[in-house]
Amino acid sequence: PAGGGTTSTTNVSLNGSSTLTITGIPAGVSHIWVNVFQMSNDNFGDTTNQIQLGTSGGIQTTSYKSGAGAYRTSGDTFTSDTNTALAFFFSESQSSRVFAGSVHLSKLSDNKWVMSSVGATNETSAQQYTGGGMVELSGELTQIKLLTDGNAWDSGFVNISYM
Repeated sequence: PAGGGTTSTTNVSLNGSSTLTITGIPAGVSHIWVNVFQMSNDNFGDTTNQIQLGTSGGIQTTSYKSGAGAYRTSGDTFTSDTNTALAFFFSESQSSRVFAGSVHLSKLSDNKWVMSSVGATNETSAQQYTGGGMVELSGELTQIKLLTDGNAWDSGFVNISYM
C-alpha cells in the first residue's frame, strides 16, 4: 500500500458543482473509497452519478463498462449503464432525494480497476442503490473525477480514502 496505511481527505462540499476532481493520488494505491453523504441533484430528471479515473496524462473518458441501479421494496427497479465512466448511483426523477453510500475502487493488476457501490436514500420506503464496473487505464492512477449527468449537486459531502 502507498505509505503503508490509509490516507483520507477532509469532507468536501458538492453544493453548486457538477464535477469534482481529486488529484495527487500517490503511486502504488490499490484501493480507493469514495464516501458520499446527503448528495442530491437539483435535477427533476433521471440522473446518473459517475466516477472517471485518470493518469498523469489526464482523465480517461472511454472504455468503461459500468451500470447502476435502484431497487425498491415495492418491486420497482431502475437502471442505467455507461461506457464513459463508472456509474455508482442512478436516481429516477425526484429532486428531494438525498443519497448516502460508499464506492470502492480496487486495482486488480497492472492498471485494471473494478468498482462496486452501495447506498440508500432518505425515503421512508426501503430502497437500495448499487453499481459496478471496470476499466483499464493506460498508466498509473493519479486522479479521480466525480461527475453527474444531471444538473449540479445542490447538497452533499464527499470524502476520499485510499491505501
